[in-house]
Amino acid sequence: MSIFRALSQATPLWLARRILPNLEGLLRFQSLLYQRSVGDTGKSPVPSDKTILSSLGDASVPPEERTPERFQDEGVQLLIAGTEATARPTAIALFHLSKDRTRLSKLRSELKRAMPSERSSITPNELMKLPYLSGVANEALRLAHGPIGRMPRIAPAEAVRCKNHLIPPGVCRILIEGLNLHADHHIPDPYEPICVLRTYEP
Repeated sequence: MSIFRALSQATPLWLARRILPNLEGLLRFQSLLYQRSVGDTGKSPVPSDKTILSSLGDASVPPEERTPERFQDEGVQLLIAGTEATARPTAIALFHLSKDRTRLSKLRSELKRAMPSERSSITPNELMKLPYLSGVANEALRLAHGPIGRMPRIAPAEAVRCKNHLIPPGVCRILIEGLNLHADHHIPDPYEPICVLRTYEP
């Protein structure tokens, strides 16, 4: 059980309202998910109403994986993935672009070539092919990483070389994404789409 989940479950709403008013809504959402999941696990969802959470409660899912706690955790993850995971990179990109008119101008020029008028339409696949826009998006994602923690990684069938060290197959190694993504010797500028693009020529 994670520390956050243990604390959130043990914190009464009246106390959360006093000390963490911004988290009251999240705690209420967690409580609602838990209450709705109790008694519903093991029921086959109606196909027309099938959702990700209802799929977790399907009778085909092993009983140990369709507990109310699992519903609660998955529901919060979906909420975060649909809000914070997109809002934070967007906010970071807009902040840095607003500070640097040169980069903003490059991005606008590329978008204007792809969409010359207000009535121009473009598909998601075509947007992904725009190099500077892709660089801006990737750089925003680099700076908007999640919580910093030690992430274990294992290559089960092959050796991994890290500079002068050879890590044998099956050996666990720890990565700290915040350190890797903000390494100055890799990215000299705090925000530079060109570093992500490498070969882009405006």
